[in-house]
Amino acid sequence: MVDGALAISSGTKRALSFFIPENKIPLVFNPVEMNSSKLISRSAFPTFIYVGRLEDVQKNLSFMLKGLAKQKEENWKLKILGTGPDETTLRKLSEDLGISERI
Repeated sequence: MVDGALAISSGTKRALSFFIPENKIPLVFNPVEMNSSKLISRSAFPTFIYVGRLEDVQKNLSFMLKGLAKQKEENWKLKILGTGPDETTLRKLSEDLGISERI
């Protein structure tokens, strides 16, 4: 029996909660350093880039595609660098969402 555990993500906390009471699993996200430098100006034509494995269960790429499909402005582009087992499924989803021409 353990006294508790630290989880670094909500998914990890859910997995641990099968073995440890949820109130004994504090959620501690990765730290982010504050940056006070000047921000770059927004582009009139934003380009998003995803680099990584195309595996929807772990990376939840369908969530990203559905979010992009809800954008009112259509002046964006998504560049994907990677491959994986869900490439065909994600291509089909982008077609169904009507955003495949911007990817």
